[in-house]
Amino acid sequence: MKEKVIKKLDLFCFNYSESGETLTIHLEFSLLILIQFSSNKVLISDRLKSWNFLTGSVAMSIKQAMLFNFVCMVLGVVLFIYINQEIVHYDLLAIFVFIVFWILFFTIYYLIKAELLKKEIRDWIS
Repeated sequence: MKEKVIKKLDLFCFNYSESGETLTIHLEFSLLILIQFSSNKVLISDRLKSWNFLTGSVAMSIKQAMLFNFVCMVLGVVLFIYINQEIVHYDLLAIFVFIVFWILFFTIYYLIKAELLKKEIRDWIS
């Protein structure tokens, strides 16, 4: 199975590295797809390296990044409401909306990119 995946990765000019029974595919914007081969199973997972557009310097999976950003967004909303009412009476809504769209855009981008490649790899294996 592993050789079949490596042939396809070479055919489509993917940047990848091999370490034992694990293949790591390096995609743009610090996205990694990890393929772990064991005796009868293949585990395909995603990972965001540090310095990505979604979590900054924290490395984690896309699902963890979604949870991380949700918690940060809730805290940001509370902080935004407090700052807007108590401290500064400037209109910070434009900045807040920009941050929300930034997070949504890159979350959707990373999800689509990772899931499409995972599906493609599953088709190569079967």
